[in-house]
Amino acid sequence: MHLGNDLVRIVENSFVETHSEIVCEFDKKKGSIIASHFVSKIGATIYQQCFSQEAGYALNGLNISEDGKWSHKDFLVDCSITNMTPIVSKAKQKVISVHSSMSVAIESVGDPGLISFGKHFGKLLCIKSDNCLFLNAVNQRTKSRRTQYIDHRLNQMLQLLNSQPAVSTAFYVVFWPSPHDHLWDNFSKEILVNWIEAYEITQNRQTLKYEFKKLT
Repeated sequence: MHLGNDLVRIVENSFVETHSEIVCEFDKKKGSIIASHFVSKIGATIYQQCFSQEAGYALNGLNISEDGKWSHKDFLVDCSITNMTPIVSKAKQKVISVHSSMSVAIESVGDPGLISFGKHFGKLLCIKSDNCLFLNAVNQRTKSRRTQYIDHRLNQMLQLLNSQPAVSTAFYVVFWPSPHDHLWDNFSKEILVNWIEAYEITQNRQTLKYEFKKLT
């Protein structure tokens, strides 16, 4: 599976839908619930488009009902798509499915601060998944400040990845408007959706160093 430029469309559509629903139904909810709602939409779309027609895959994530109640189905990260392997109990003639490998791991952070970044991005460094997607919120209200922040954060990610043993995992990073700081109240979704930027982090075959390219 290669998300590529499809990721931009998936994230933008998920953001617009979440923003519309938040204004109507979740306007008084905390930013963490908004972020979880956003992440669950992205995960569900990736699953529907790439895995729903194949047997043995499961979507794991934080589901939120219309009244804002949580349904905990997460597995290791905020949202994941895993391959399920059946095992049989001969004594009880019972079959259960076990998470045997991870195809997609999605982790998000609604707080742009360094501490939150380290806590959440570190999860993707520690797990084994074919594809990793990190959703990093931004709260800078001007284009120049967002660009400065994004460049700095991407370089931090590259530094961390280049300090690790070479892996085949595909990394994707999306910067999106933070649900905190009243940004969603003060700006329309038409403005905020233009803040979204997506990048793919790949390994150079010659230097074996990681580098990023912007997805459009």
